[in-house]
Amino acid sequence: LLAMSCNREPWILSRHLDRCLTSSSVRRQDIRSCIQYVMQNEYGRSLGWNFVRAKWTQLQETLGGFSSLSRLIATASEAFNTEFQLQELIDFAAKHPDAGSATRAIEQAIEKTKVNIRWMSDNEEVIYNWLLQNM
Repeated sequence: LLAMSCNREPWILSRHLDRCLTSSSVRRQDIRSCIQYVMQNEYGRSLGWNFVRAKWTQLQETLGGFSSLSRLIATASEAFNTEFQLQELIDFAAKHPDAGSATRAIEQAIEKTKVNIRWMSDNEEVIYNWLLQNM
């Protein structure tokens, strides 16, 4: 599962995500990890987040326990640092107010994204200028 998630081709990663959820060859307890592996790949990060949003109800039914869903939210949002990504999280929270224990993970993802946006705002130009001068 991990090796398939390391691909750079979006169509392969997308197919892999679909198979994570629909294939009988992926054990139920491995579905979360399968999706997380794709989201940890820079080429699959947004694909994985889009997949989680699109398949949320099916993931709730399949994974059952909300701790797996919380981990998916945390993994999907760990590098979020734009207003667009923040709005996606806010929209997701509004669409799924009944996310159970994953609700807290969504709230934490929103908080962390706001902090990341603020950090980028405060530091991006400084780091960019330093890199221009020193590289």
